[in-house]
Amino acid sequence: MLTLSGTGVFANTNNLTLNDPASSLKLNGISRVDNVSISAALTSGKLEIAQNATIENLAHSGSSRIDIDNSKVLTLTNAFEIPSSQSMELVGTDNGTLVLGNQLTLSGILKFSAPDTLSNGTLALNGGTLEVSKDASISSALLHEASSEVSVSNAKTLTYSGSALDIGALTLTLSGGGTFANSTDLRFNDTASVLNFGGIAEVSKVSFPVSLQTGKLNVTQNAKIQSLTHSGESIINISSGKILTIAEGFTVGSSKSMVLNGAGGNLKLENTMTLSGTLQMDEQSTLDSGTLAFDGGIVSVNNNSTISSAITHAGPSTFEIASGKRLTMKSDFTVPASRKMSLTGSNGVLDLQNTLTLSGTLEFTVPRTLDNGTLALTVAH
Repeated sequence: MLTLSGTGVFANTNNLTLNDPASSLKLNGISRVDNVSISAALTSGKLEIAQNATIENLAHSGSSRIDIDNSKVLTLTNAFEIPSSQSMELVGTDNGTLVLGNQLTLSGILKFSAPDTLSNGTLALNGGTLEVSKDASISSALLHEASSEVSVSNAKTLTYSGSALDIGALTLTLSGGGTFANSTDLRFNDTASVLNFGGIAEVSKVSFPVSLQTGKLNVTQNAKIQSLTHSGESIINISSGKILTIAEGFTVGSSKSMVLNGAGGNLKLENTMTLSGTLQMDEQSTLDSGTLAFDGGIVSVNNNSTISSAITHAGPSTFEIASGKRLTMKSDFTVPASRKMSLTGSNGVLDLQNTLTLSGTLEFTVPRTLDNGTLALTVAH
């Protein structure tokens, strides 16, 4: 191990190189080192930060292990890259901080194996993987330059407080079984944006500001979104037997749509979905729990589907069921006085499993079937 101490500056014009898997460099008081290179794949070796220190230029052609002591700060002044097939691992048990003065381009793997913080600058996801196995924090801006993955281990939380993360015309995969606690939106900002929930348990904020065309949210494992903003149009593909839970209330606005096209999946509401636009059930799917609040909205059914959420009518509703398809309604609901529920489509079936109380208007615009359950007619006074 080489130790640099004192409080001065090591102004080296040539690299101080960790060139062996066992190479170790300890910065124990030195305030600044100008040039450091990690050319080997470190195994037992590491860069240890015992006191606050700055490295002006870091060359990272190998794989590094960095151990930052509790409450200590390592600042990397200039931009650098973790190349494809290489890694940087933050190790140890302390709460250290890695400060970026510029941009870290992640083409390889960045591992949080310690409860550390990454702050300032930009972490550019360039086809690489961010692996988090301890509770960790990132306040640097995340930039998505090429399709990448963020993996947060089961029962662990990655707290992100940087600027909104735009997916772009790319695919971002969240996996691992943990929580991505983002205080700013994870945004479908392009019509081709794809977000894969491939094991992530929970994401704090997701937004659909544009109208997706080839983009979609793919849910292959159970997942929860705390806050969903839906000013654009979404496509959500929930795999058979899997559940996507939306914790807070949201609105599908007038002239906007949410398309469910995953066969056998379940969209579970813990609050209210206000429907002024269209909920399009393209494949066999279920809307479960919470409340579906109609305010001029349309449920368009192109495959046998089920709604077990509570139903309210602040405004009119339309059920558009394709020929030969069945929409099963499991809950009691009421069409209030002065409200209208329209049944459109052609030869579809609205299957009541409980009671539809009609105080307002039920309009059949084309031949169709109202099946099972009870239609209770009331007179408004």
